[in-house]
Amino acid sequence: MDTSIIEKTEISSKRGLSGSTLKIMAIILMFIDHLAAMLILMGIYSKKIPYTGDMNTLNGIYLMMRAVGRICFPIFCFLLVEGYVHTSNKKKYAFRLFIFALVSEIPFNLAFGDKMFIPISRFNNVFFTLFLGVCLMYIIEVINSKKMNKAVNIFCIIATIVLFGIIAKFIKCDFTYYGILCIALFYIFREKRLLQILSGAIVFLYEVPSSLGIVYLSLLAIYFYNGERGLKIKYFFYLFYPAHLLILYFVRLYLTTR
Repeated sequence: MDTSIIEKTEISSKRGLSGSTLKIMAIILMFIDHLAAMLILMGIYSKKIPYTGDMNTLNGIYLMMRAVGRICFPIFCFLLVEGYVHTSNKKKYAFRLFIFALVSEIPFNLAFGDKMFIPISRFNNVFFTLFLGVCLMYIIEVINSKKMNKAVNIFCIIATIVLFGIIAKFIKCDFTYYGILCIALFYIFREKRLLQILSGAIVFLYEVPSSLGIVYLSLLAIYFYNGERGLKIKYFFYLFYPAHLLILYFVRLYLTTR
């Protein structure tokens, strides 16, 4: 066979977005979202940061930044499923997420509550959502490994998703049961990309009309995922998440006390 044909096939199979490209994209969009939430919403709108500009223009900028930021979460859910499917140690993967959930909690509380410690039932960072998602996928995997009647199997999976949704709602982790449902459906349809996209579109129908179309851009990005890992930035998100929350908190603190 002509080697040029093989080379062209290999190149074409890698076209699209790698895992690292999706991750970097999601991180940038998350930063934009948190920039608006922490400096405009919790800074200017709450009258902590002095502002004398045009509020109508600022409001438009704020809404656009928050809408754009909505793109990142479905991508994180998708990458979580990909990470779970390909990891060699699922328990270590879950433990790592749990540790960073604890590490990120104080920065998260300072960023969105101006306090180091907030009751667990009030609000918790996205790492708790991702941790619950991994635990959920593990249980679904165990259920699927059992030789059950198909109807019983489906019932057990649905009951597990509902249970984890209740837990997410109780601890009020980011995106609560919507996040759990998104992770569950992305995992269940992990071998059928179009069904992943369709299920994600249904889950995020709760978004307000002004940002719904923008959220769906994340599903478009996921569709073009090429299955390649890309750059080795395994721990970048883990470190960036608490770090950027602390940085934005101190920036707000500085602007507030000028």
